[in-house]
Amino acid sequence: MVREEREMLRRERETVDVKIATFTGFSTKRSTLQEERQAAMHGLAPAHSAKMRKLTGEFTRIEDQWNSLTEDALNLDEAVFYLARNVDYIRSARAFLITAKGSFDIEGWIESSYTTDLFRHSNIGRAKEMIDGANRNLKLAQEELCCLQNVKIRVDGFEANLVTFLDALFDDIFLDGRLWRSIEALERALVVSEKDLVTVRQKREALHAKLERTERIRAQLFQRLSGEKHGRVSVS
Repeated sequence: MVREEREMLRRERETVDVKIATFTGFSTKRSTLQEERQAAMHGLAPAHSAKMRKLTGEFTRIEDQWNSLTEDALNLDEAVFYLARNVDYIRSARAFLITAKGSFDIEGWIESSYTTDLFRHSNIGRAKEMIDGANRNLKLAQEELCCLQNVKIRVDGFEANLVTFLDALFDDIFLDGRLWRSIEALERALVVSEKDLVTVRQKREALHAKLERTERIRAQLFQRLSGEKHGRVSVS
């Protein structure tokens, strides 16, 4: 499982490197556009140019804020999606483990050497697959949350449950001979994961409300800026 995760992270890093490489030319294009704007501003009358500069500066500030909030909104939407899947996977793992508990005969498995195939075609194996999926979706959510600029979320607070579950499952199988530690571990994980999901959803709603307000201001400034460019009197 560790080897698979390491390979997945390697592929994700390569994908990120490719994406970053596509943004290298943006700074040059932006500088060119700024130079063209300054040249156009010099051709205006002094009084008109001062008003245009003020409006342009305010619009640029709001535009930057709108871009930043929009990026955060996209990242939060993705994070909520993955956190919801994380919760679903944990619920499924608990359900499979509870089903396995009804026919848990570890003594018979050990005598028949069935433990070598413990994770194959069994409810315990399915529970392990589900918690592995939960761990994968949690990491994907963390990738989105660590990119946020306008929302504070402690990414390290989203604890992965895979190792805790496997530790408890080992004790259940080889020490206690009954499934109770691993079920308790999943129930604790479910409570925490559901709480994390609610928290991120609330932060997403607050950010979307702020984004809507910024969009209205942006639209108003754009209308005023267009009016000034065409020599019309703007209404503040």
